[in-house]
Amino acid sequence: MYNPENMKTARILIVEDSPTQAEGLKHVLEHNGYNATVARNGREALAHMRSRGPDLVISDIVMPEMDGFALCKKIKTDEDLGNIPVILLTALSDAGDVLKGLECGADNFITKPYDKNYLIRRIINALSAAGTREKEQAGKAVEIIFGAQRYFIVSGRKRILELLLSTYETAVMKNRELTVAQQELKQANIVLQMEIAERERAEAALKDSLQEKEILLKELYHRTKNNMNAVSGLLSLQMTAAKDPHVRQMFKDAQGRIHSMALVHEMLYKTKELSKLDLKDYLEQLARSVVISYKASNIRLDLDLDSIPVSLYVATPCGLIVNELLSNSMEHAFPGGMGGEVNLSLKAKGSEIEMVCSDSGAGFPEGFQIGRSSSLGLKLVDELAGKQLMGGLEISGRQKAGPGGKGARAVIRFDISRLEERDRP
Repeated sequence: MYNPENMKTARILIVEDSPTQAEGLKHVLEHNGYNATVARNGREALAHMRSRGPDLVISDIVMPEMDGFALCKKIKTDEDLGNIPVILLTALSDAGDVLKGLECGADNFITKPYDKNYLIRRIINALSAAGTREKEQAGKAVEIIFGAQRYFIVSGRKRILELLLSTYETAVMKNRELTVAQQELKQANIVLQMEIAERERAEAALKDSLQEKEILLKELYHRTKNNMNAVSGLLSLQMTAAKDPHVRQMFKDAQGRIHSMALVHEMLYKTKELSKLDLKDYLEQLARSVVISYKASNIRLDLDLDSIPVSLYVATPCGLIVNELLSNSMEHAFPGGMGGEVNLSLKAKGSEIEMVCSDSGAGFPEGFQIGRSSSLGLKLVDELAGKQLMGGLEISGRQKAGPGGKGARAVIRFDISRLEERDRP
């Protein structure tokens, strides 16, 4: 028989169909010095109680076969078990559940999730009351109607008062928890509002900074273009004054190179995305400008260009290469006023870019090697393809020669993904 002076030796039977929750509750009780045993359902619990007689029962309500209310009623109406206190433990929180607890004679009613210290206090109170209270005589049942449901309460006044006080204490505790949670939520909301305001200020400052940088970048492109055009104009004046045809051609070549670089800055200045331009649009405009500058109406320009967005660092060497190759074709491929065509192709195969410039003119001299050539323009093309574009240059006769000669063909291949990786900040 349980001795109220030695509460820590109390034997507590846990009735819980969930192994996880049962083990969790058992751990709490054993940690506080109680002897805890687990029964998986009401039938198993009754068998255990008749053979071993626990000092207190903690039962879940929602269980298969026999719920906690039915189990509690069987315990309280049993001649030998009726004085054993029963605590009902459940996630239910409806007022009808409290009345069902009174109806079946429960001693305490605790809702999940429960505070461990509160649970231990309720256990101590239930054990203390059981040690000082004889079995109450069942009085006349009191009928209560609540929520269109009839309940018949047969528990004694003291037990009813204990259960109601326990339920009230639970409600007060939950209300206190809700108040604390509400205050924490209010404080968290204040912090969140401050963080949102700070983020909005940071976003506004970033937007202002980006707009300022965009204006400065546009101004930089504009001034660079204007400066290059000024240099081009000076070269044009010098070219006009020069009498030596070789010197005049040198000025013209330099002017073409400056124009190709100035055109990049002009197009970037006009684009919405200041860091990228369409290589197709740029090379098309540049190629037409080069051909027109030679005033050769009997030479046709044929373009086959893919749209490829590139940065300034890719567009500039591509423009210089196209300028040199087209200028070389216009100057040397069609001697004596011979007509023909020049072709410019730009194709993308994944990250691999292929740029081909060819003509139907006289072609390269027999045994031509770019390394031994005295042409500054072709050496510049080789240097730009290898070092600036990290690619390769192939020079050969044209696959389809024109009537005027075998033609010339230059192929530049490079991987744009390698260039983007190299130029990434």
